[in-house]
Amino acid sequence: MQNPDKKIKKKRTLLQKSVNVFLYFWLGVLILLIVAFGVSQTSTFREYLRELVIESANDALNGKLNIEGLEGTLFTSIILHNTSLKMQEDTLFFAKKIEVRTSPLRIFLKTIYARKIEISGAKINLISDSLGVMNILKLIPPTVDEDTTSSEFPFSIEVADLNLKRVDF
Repeated sequence: MQNPDKKIKKKRTLLQKSVNVFLYFWLGVLILLIVAFGVSQTSTFREYLRELVIESANDALNGKLNIEGLEGTLFTSIILHNTSLKMQEDTLFFAKKIEVRTSPLRIFLKTIYARKIEISGAKINLISDSLGVMNILKLIPPTVDEDTTSSEFPFSIEVADLNLKRVDF
């Protein structure tokens, strides 16, 4: 005979189990996104990102990129301080400040929208050698296997405010 004090456990249906799995999965994804967003706002993450960008650019270019500081929220604004690009002994590009502010939600409308791009305190050196080849053309090394396929870029690019302050060519 069963004890009257014990509650009878009701067995959950397959639908209830499926709904619970679905809810817990999306709750976990949401928590991971919140944690990732929080981590991306830290100075440690920005320093890691700065070093990753510099390392990737230096591997891909015939030059040396340097970024002294990186600020911003990563999703809506990025500010680079004292950015330089050198090739051998020549400084091709130097800027005290590069600021880019975006609207990330417009990406769903197939638009890369920059609310503001500002380059200030920049010096750009475009020099041609004895053969008449500009130094900027030597910056990207030639690829061995050229891709000859063509396709249309699926996004439109809009810039609302472009400012060049104290830029010397």
